[in-house]
Amino acid sequence: MLLGMAVVCGSPACARQGNLIMAYGDFNEPPYAWVKDGGLAGGFLHELGLALAEILDRDPQFRHLPRNRLGPELVSGNIDLYCLASAGQEPGFAESTFSSPLFIEQDIIVLSRHFDGPPTLAGLAGKRVGSVLGAVYPPMLESLFNSSSLIREDARSDTANLRKLAGGRLDAVVLSATAWRQATQANPALAETAQTETLGLPPVSRACLVSPAGTVTVAAVNSALQTLRDNGTLAAMVQRLGPDATAAQADQAAEGPGINPANRQYR
Repeated sequence: MLLGMAVVCGSPACARQGNLIMAYGDFNEPPYAWVKDGGLAGGFLHELGLALAEILDRDPQFRHLPRNRLGPELVSGNIDLYCLASAGQEPGFAESTFSSPLFIEQDIIVLSRHFDGPPTLAGLAGKRVGSVLGAVYPPMLESLFNSSSLIREDARSDTANLRKLAGGRLDAVVLSATAWRQATQANPALAETAQTETLGLPPVSRACLVSPAGTVTVAAVNSALQTLRDNGTLAAMVQRLGPDATAAQADQAAEGPGINPANRQYR
């Protein structure tokens, strides 16, 4: 009987329904992603991706992309999901391509300790503001960048921008409050390179952005997310690895072994 079951479960009929290809990159910071040796080693994106793939009966794959390639790869269907997106901040994607919300997060502007103007957006006029290449920010900030009222200086990641801030090469950096908190908890000396007061931008909802040309639908992703809400898994992930994660929780999550290294080959 067991042999018969083994034969049946080894048949193509029992194979998973394909791959679930999810994006991440150097622009994702802890606790959302730990990128080690070119692979996704842990974090919110990793755990959520594994859970979604299990419910959707697919093999999880995590693909490393620079931020400015995220949109084109979603449009083409080379990736299926990116699960730290915000409607209104991903040009060319209708609201119908976003899943139900995962959590609320706020971006902030961190000011250099050498910045001597008023701590306002108007006070940053003509100043160098570190941003992530390809990232789209709330409209109030984007309009200042587009009008050159603020000098946008792109880097691949928040980490790179914070190094430039510490070196006196930037007047300010825009990043999530979560990334700033985790960075200063990991390296307390970093806080000394910036002013205590930060500028808060309007909070936004993070969700999964689903490729309109991919192999899964928004409805299927929403159904899987609802399952994770109903059984408490999503809430637990957000608590440990979301905006309110403590340093101890993040460190514990980072100690886990890496799974599913980056697949850099486009299908």
